[in-house]
Amino acid sequence: MASEGNLRSVLSLVSPTELAVVRRVAINEALFWVNSTDANYHSGLAASLTYDILKLVRRRLPGLRELIFVPRDENPVYSDTAMFVEPPIVQTRITRQVATAVRMLCEKFPHWSPPRWKIMTLSAVPDPPVYERGVLGYGDGQSRRSAIMETIMQRSRDMEALEDEEAATD
Repeated sequence: MASEGNLRSVLSLVSPTELAVVRRVAINEALFWVNSTDANYHSGLAASLTYDILKLVRRRLPGLRELIFVPRDENPVYSDTAMFVEPPIVQTRITRQVATAVRMLCEKFPHWSPPRWKIMTLSAVPDPPVYERGVLGYGDGQSRRSAIMETIMQRSRDMEALEDEEAATD
């Protein structure tokens, strides 16, 4: 929960006048991610944390117009040119989680107009590569196996050539 604590610290330490001009914020799902094998526990706690974070955002960022949720990434390594892109797959769980939290906040604060929100992922390349079926691991895979075997054979020939060169220089 250190990330949530950091968010709370920033929103508490920055002056309200500066926070009032913030129009767009991205929040990583790691703020309300619960690493648990029990799906019911995960779902309930994560929804509660999402609600708490949105309540904090509602109170401290009154001028917010757009809120982007970034799904948690197992390997969060990005370049300085990373950009938001539409997720390649539907993010059902986080979408439902955020929608529920927004609905609950709207019920509790009927005069609150929630910011537009969407789910986006980070990508270093705006147009991700398209792979053939064999590369993705389905289909017959013959071409992939052939390519692997060819690579192995080429490396073997290269090693033999190096050994021959070393033997010739000795």
